[in-house]
Amino acid sequence: MKCDVPLTRPRIVASLQRIDADVDVVLLEKHANAIHGAMFDVVLSYRERGFEIGVDNDGIPYARPKNSTAGPARELRDLVAKCRKGASGKISREEWITIWTALPARIRKLWRKSLIIETVEGGKWRRTIDRSTLAGGFVAGAPNPDFTTIVPKPEIVLPAIETALAEITATPGSKKREPNAVEAKAIETIRAAYREISGNRGGRVIARGKLAGKHHALRLEIDLIFGTALFGVKDSKRFR
Repeated sequence: MKCDVPLTRPRIVASLQRIDADVDVVLLEKHANAIHGAMFDVVLSYRERGFEIGVDNDGIPYARPKNSTAGPARELRDLVAKCRKGASGKISREEWITIWTALPARIRKLWRKSLIIETVEGGKWRRTIDRSTLAGGFVAGAPNPDFTTIVPKPEIVLPAIETALAEITATPGSKKREPNAVEAKAIETIRAAYREISGNRGGRVIARGKLAGKHHALRLEIDLIFGTALFGVKDSKRFR
């Protein structure tokens, strides 16, 4: 999933113009900017959930943001077991690199301080990485060639992961499912654009048992532009 500003914004404009070809330019710019900002936040929030790691048919590595997460407690429990297997040689270095790269950013951040070495050279602090603590790295190809990461050895990061798991187990959070505020904002931003440009309410339109209409078409186009699946699900309350 990649959000390229020069490419996405003209496509948003074109989608809005399909609602009304005579739409006022100022109004068009306002809603194009609002949708771009809201959907960019959605993309960033998905990246925080971790990645699907693999190799495409051309043999090019990819890292595609997940649309959901198992939650910190379960992720940490699973990771502790995998760390131990990696440290004992029960899984290969390549398998461990894939496991670590796929993790959400909140978990991958746990090892960073332990890898940083601070030294003083010429009266200035210098921050470097102890390469002896690294297992390797991962670089994705197209369409997200900007995705790169370095991976710690499992035995290096295991203590930090065990500590984090102990802390979250001792103080479990609420199991109540909270609404996704970032997604909700994007949905309402697109709806507001449709309402003001078309002059229609933007309600739910059903044709032959399926969602239809210009509002729904706009939502699907925005999904396609950003590579998301915000509206690519069955009919639900979010469409009403």
